[in-house]
Amino acid sequence: MKRFIAAILFPLIIMFGCNSSEKVNKEQSSQARVMMIIDDFCKKNRSYLRKYNVFSIEDKSIPNKNFYMYNVFPESEGDNFYSVYKENSYLPADYIKYEGKIFLLEIFDKNFNRKHTYLNVMKCLDSLNMLDSIHVKLELGLLKPNDVTFRKYKRDGSKRSVDYIICKDKPNKVRMKVRTNLYESPEDDRYQNLCD
Repeated sequence: MKRFIAAILFPLIIMFGCNSSEKVNKEQSSQARVMMIIDDFCKKNRSYLRKYNVFSIEDKSIPNKNFYMYNVFPESEGDNFYSVYKENSYLPADYIKYEGKIFLLEIFDKNFNRKHTYLNVMKCLDSLNMLDSIHVKLELGLLKPNDVTFRKYKRDGSKRSVDYIICKDKPNKVRMKVRTNLYESPEDDRYQNLCD
């Protein structure tokens, strides 16, 4: 009797086990996609790695599209910054240290598993001189408007970012990379049939 049950259950376990692992590969997590992009970026952009220590990764994906789109951009410490307000501050969701570089993650996927708290993200930004708290200090009355010199955001037009396009049906492979110093929209016509 035990052999009969084992003979029936064993093929079922194998069959369902294979189907579930196939599903995991099809629906690769955003963390795995981000790590794949960081690894590729570090291998293919050595000149940027020698010049910059901080990079931002922005998720430009649109839910109803059949691809994910991420942008990797080099940041200059101290020139680019995030402003802190009493409410509605826009800060990176997390950061990753990789090969001695910091990648700020502007990824707001509800399923993204953050490794650091917002306090840790703010401490990281502050250590890079990329956190500006003048606005919150004004809101709280800790500074007077006449005593403030606002920082200016500097955009270096010579910096080029890399957009990564990953098809949702093949999430383990980068389908296309676009190097540009302009904003690339995921709505652009050239991406519409890329993953069909």
